[in-house]
Amino acid sequence: MISVFGAQRYVVLARELTKKWESIYGAPVGELLDWVQQNEYRQRGEMVLIVEGYQALFDDALPQIALHTLALLRQTLPLKPPPS
Repeated sequence: MISVFGAQRYVVLARELTKKWESIYGAPVGELLDWVQQNEYRQRGEMVLIVEGYQALFDDALPQIALHTLALLRQTLPLKPPPS
């Protein structure tokens, strides 16, 4: 899991849902693996793993050059849709 998601991706492990021994534990992948390995009973039973969605490591804002290019294009290109 660490090689795919990285050690810091947040995951939740839900075990034995709706049963007497139900347990739910959430932590970054690296910590969750340590937690599971500490007790052999945490490695047994029915499990559901919920993985946090991907979060980009960079700002999604457009670079200044792209904004400048867009401004130039808007000055020369019509904004109305083409005729149908």
